[in-house]
Amino acid sequence: MDGLVRKLKALGFSVLFILGFYILEIGLAVFSLMGFARNGYNLSAVYLMALFQIIKIFILYFFIKKRSKGYKEKHKMDYVKTNPTIWPKAFLIGLGAYGLANIIMSTILALFGNTPLIIENMEFLNEAFSVSSLLENILLYIDIIILAPIVEEMMFRGIYVGEVRKYISINATIFMSGLFFGIFHMNLLQGINAFFLGGLITYVYFRRGNIYEAIIIHATNNLLASLSEISDLVNNITIIGGVIGLFFTLKIIRHMERHYKSVS
Repeated sequence: MDGLVRKLKALGFSVLFILGFYILEIGLAVFSLMGFARNGYNLSAVYLMALFQIIKIFILYFFIKKRSKGYKEKHKMDYVKTNPTIWPKAFLIGLGAYGLANIIMSTILALFGNTPLIIENMEFLNEAFSVSSLLENILLYIDIIILAPIVEEMMFRGIYVGEVRKYISINATIFMSGLFFGIFHMNLLQGINAFFLGGLITYVYFRRGNIYEAIIIHATNNLLASLSEISDLVNNITIIGGVIGLFFTLKIIRHMERHYKSVS
């Protein structure tokens, strides 16, 4: 019974976590738009998105800082893990994450690419990332490659994992983190990719214990996804890089598992 209660608490927190974030998003949008309209400004969605991300970074940073106080003494573990990092391995895992995403997306498009649901999702993504000026394009890339990974890793590998891990096992936390990271993206194609990406990053986060590596993995994945849109040649290069990265990622994971078993 106690195990069931803990699982229900983890599920309940997960739902409230996603809803709370969307409420924060809506609140920021409403107050920002009202403020800009009152002063005669009309900012495009790209500018607002970048502004919201910066505001969220500050909110998340101070929340994590406050929540971390006394957490380790109470729960016998760090709220957010910041062990020493070896960033080249994180970069390679980011390449591998992109390689895995390519395999997953290629499989989905090959099997279901002509279905209305997939076509609708592809059109939504194309519209969401369309811009009208060079500055907007630069801001969009800054958001996708830098700001979004920081915000989302502080949210999911920081706050979400720190809270859910109190109730359920590491393996269950990895699954739940991937699942709700996918739901968070509110798009079928992005959601499927985010499920595997979130699970992989959470796994690495538990094994290596560093949120900065999680950010690097996420940012590298987003960087390659962004570069792949430049041209067919660049897309082919990123695919090759992703395949090479996936090979090294599997080797790194095997090494991490051996090390983990030897010290556990």
